[in-house]
Amino acid sequence: MGATARHGCATGMVAGMAALPLLGLPVVPEGQPFLLVLAILAAALLFGRGSAVSAALAASALGAALLLPSAGAASADAVRGGLSLVAFLVVALGLAAAIEAMRRIFALMDVADERRAAGEAVPAEVFNTGPGPMRLLMMPPEQRRRRFNPPER
Repeated sequence: MGATARHGCATGMVAGMAALPLLGLPVVPEGQPFLLVLAILAAALLFGRGSAVSAALAASALGAALLLPSAGAASADAVRGGLSLVAFLVVALGLAAAIEAMRRIFALMDVADERRAAGEAVPAEVFNTGPGPMRLLMMPPEQRRRRFNPPER
């Protein structure tokens, strides 16, 4: 899928989430567009960080329409709404970056598992080291499963 299509789909997910109240579903309460983060997270998972950034910008634009007061409202409300939008954008971009980092780690783990299955790379046992991404990469898949899914008692 091309970059334009990915960004368009990401923006469309945000617009679709914002349009749900028009269909009678109270997903985005008035004055609180923070549930639009779900569309940003979906864009990050499906299309990557670039599309999540475009979704975050679209959500901020929609959030401005929902949060910022109309003309004639108190200026304190406008400042509060603007700060809320900045906080929204920072959180959305941070989550998008975190999801992109998770996608990269999972891709590295998949490559390591495929190489191990083909006999190309046999990891050495790692003893008494602190937790970290390299330790996870060095573990065989069975050991990772045991570590993160302990048997029920």
